[in-house]
Amino acid sequence: MKTASISLGGIEMLLERINELDSAILNVVEDWVYILGFYNTERLNSYLEKGKKNWSSMGLYPFEELVFHNIKTNATIILQQDGVEVARYQYINIDSGVLVYDNVRNKTGKATGAYQIRKEVYSSSWNLKFADSSLIFEEWEDMQSYVLMTYKYDIGEVLLDGEAVTS
Repeated sequence: MKTASISLGGIEMLLERINELDSAILNVVEDWVYILGFYNTERLNSYLEKGKKNWSSMGLYPFEELVFHNIKTNATIILQQDGVEVARYQYINIDSGVLVYDNVRNKTGKATGAYQIRKEVYSSSWNLKFADSSLIFEEWEDMQSYVLMTYKYDIGEVLLDGEAVTS
């Protein structure tokens, strides 16, 4: 790689950068993370399948603990260790809406919060996103119970590939 084409990021900048990307390959080598960013999943797949040099960005960042539940919806992130793929992440939007819940701090005693429910394509996990938080659940029922207990709001069932989600 040419050093002129590599940006050198700092601590905590890595996760910010990952969350900005539309798709990427992250290669962890010792204490560094090399990033190839792509405009979308299709370009990433074209790079992997046909060898097209169509990345949109390159970066080099000091390693920090990686979490992937804040990546953009539909972005594909491939995690490699020394050039060998170890995991893939992609969240698709399943449902979104606005919760109305009890909140004694407000004059009306009620508050609202927009939420988004996402399914991770390469695992069985679910992601519940609010404006200020993002939570991971291994089972649909766990997420449903959390929302019911915390907000007294039933998110009900959603359809995934035409079938009701149960886990």
